Amino acid sequence: MGSKGTLLEKIDYIPIEMRPKTSAAYRCCLYKDRAMIRYQVMAALGLRVEREDDECRPLSSYAREALGRPREACAAPIMTVLEEACNRCARQQYYVTDACQGCLARPCATGCPKKAIAHVGGRAVIDAASCIKCGKCMQACPYHAIVNVPIPCVEVCPVGAITALPDGGKQFDWAKCINCGKCQKACPFGAVMTRSFMLDVMRAMRDSRSAGSKVVAMVAPAVAGHMGNAPIWSICEALKRAGFDEALEVSIGADTTTENEAHEFEERFGEGAPKGKFSFMTTSCCPAYVACVRKHVPEIEDAVSHTRSPMHYTAKLAKERWPGCTTVFVGPCTAKLHEASIDEYTDFAITVVEALSLLRGRKVN
Repeated sequence: MGSKGTLLEKIDYIPIEMRPKTSAAYRCCLYKDRAMIRYQVMAALGLRVEREDDECRPLSSYAREALGRPREACAAPIMTVLEEACNRCARQQYYVTDACQGCLARPCATGCPKKAIAHVGGRAVIDAASCIKCGKCMQACPYHAIVNVPIPCVEVCPVGAITALPDGGKQFDWAKCINCGKCQKACPFGAVMTRSFMLDVMRAMRDSRSAGSKVVAMVAPAVAGHMGNAPIWSICEALKRAGFDEALEVSIGADTTTENEAHEFEERFGEGAPKGKFSFMTTSCCPAYVACVRKHVPEIEDAVSHTRSPMHYTAKLAKERWPGCTTVFVGPCTAKLHEASIDEYTDFAITVVEALSLLRGRKVN
């Protein structure tokens, strides 16, 4: 729709076309399916669904807003959460299943530090109020009769940025979030989504024809592994056939990162260098890692390299080679979407999935 200029005309029909009356419902009914698709389209437009204040507003109105927004509107948070899609999972619990044999030795009860397990009617029973969810009973059971029923998004978050509320809802603390994307992958109901800026990229492709500027794809080496180990040069050529004017391998910028990091390491630890606070230096290439250190382990922040990432140096090279160009990073990582939104040389970033969708939409093999 974006490439054919029919987005505003057809976007309101997407939920109905994806869930026609003759289709089976995935949720309670077709109408809720359509409502959820509507919100997914909003995220695909790069919008935060939490900010919706008018349920009657058509998608075409949101699309018109997205088409006219400046780059600054692509700021963090990159993730967006659809509360209506959340399953409101029950509290994390350890449950005793029917596999319990009522062992004479009772290893589960013996190993429980809070004495939260009793044996009633020949089987173990866990007192949920006393349970501290340490998992020792599950580890001790020789029959694997005790199982942990987790809350997927809460369990996978490495920095404790998601809290389960008493009503089953989830609260996301964006100040703690490092944009790793694990919660999105873990949620089986699609309640956590990544905001897409594919529309901005396609708009840049359209405008570049009249403005005489270029749109440059910057392809991360990891993309090859996500595209069937296709040669990186063939991926670059495919992206050019799909609408990009130029395509660069981010490994070019990686060379600069490596060189600068080597100089920095020499300055920190080489002969004659002043003794520093740390005897080691860590990478600065991964934005999720850097955010984790700054937000959660600030005591080692001085050990993080000051060298910028390969994406940054590749984008800088592109801006110098083609002044006025629009730079678009292509990679598999959610955290890179956030880095692109704050990098002074990178205009946008898209995921591998979005790049594949572009190739398929443009019928490029």
